[in-house]
Amino acid sequence: RVNNDVLLELAAAAFFWIVVRTLHHGLALQRSIALGLVLGAGLLTKTSMAVVALSLPVLFWIRRHDGRWATNALACLIPTAALSAPWIVRNLRLYGEWSGFAGFSDLPSFPAPSCSLSAALSAVGSLFGNFWVVWWQGSLAGSAPGLALARLLLLGLCILAMIGLWRARGRRSGAWDQWPASTIVIGLALVFTCGLAVLYAYFDGQVPVIQGRFFLPVTAPIVLGLSYGLWHAPLRRISLALLLLLLLTLDLADFLGNLLPWFYLTSQFYQAGQPLVLPPLTVGQAWAVAWPALLADKPASLRPWLWALPLLEITTLAGCAWAMRRLAPQHVPTEISTGPEAAG
Repeated sequence: RVNNDVLLELAAAAFFWIVVRTLHHGLALQRSIALGLVLGAGLLTKTSMAVVALSLPVLFWIRRHDGRWATNALACLIPTAALSAPWIVRNLRLYGEWSGFAGFSDLPSFPAPSCSLSAALSAVGSLFGNFWVVWWQGSLAGSAPGLALARLLLLGLCILAMIGLWRARGRRSGAWDQWPASTIVIGLALVFTCGLAVLYAYFDGQVPVIQGRFFLPVTAPIVLGLSYGLWHAPLRRISLALLLLLLLTLDLADFLGNLLPWFYLTSQFYQAGQPLVLPPLTVGQAWAVAWPALLADKPASLRPWLWALPLLEITTLAGCAWAMRRLAPQHVPTEISTGPEAAG
């Protein structure tokens, strides 16, 4: 997709990357200006960027002993204000509040679910399940065979990663163990805060369903925390391989088994939002329907190059695998022996 959700994910990941570098290396004028620019651009993209902005007070508190603290704080705030102030002033004039959400909330009227224990547990389950994969059928988030098992396995891997994070605290050997505890704490706090915000919006009747895209601002902390936790967890190699296999399987199943057939074949047999009778189609007939629909929403300049997209994706995956293969041996934690055998 090309939309503000994807741009928000990139902006939030860049912001968190600069936060982590600042935690490691200290405040610097260049990094502070970069934080302000990325934060301002992210707020213009989507107000959800405010979630990751909550890490700024904690960041500056942790690095409060660095030199020129006030200068760095101003260097961060001024670009943010310069980019977002005109937009905030406009929203205050039009909607009477800073975010402009009032303009959206006046349009739909979503029934707020009852605040009960069963509803809360169901919402938390949707929060977890929809983060990994949302099986879309038109405009409704549904389910599919195998998703329950995949989500159960992913839940087990998340629990294993939490065990790994607990085991990693206090370790000081190996390159991956140089992360300060504050990095993981800030990341987990952002994920928890984002989850609470999504649940609040759901039970307040602001959104009708819990969608995976609501977690895009904290994708980077989730990826870092999950991978770092699994690296230190028991059965590391099996758990990492299982995680990658599960995600790749879900991606391929969703893309080939759901998105492509729905948007370019099944959806062609709808009229005014109502399903028509889907006749039995041969492979040739299905292709004759799907291929023109696939080309219809693509820029004309890109249509001759569509054949290269699968090759590009395979090359990208191979590049990621090569990079991981090079990095992994360098980051294997080494235990420093202090026993009698160390003298030999």
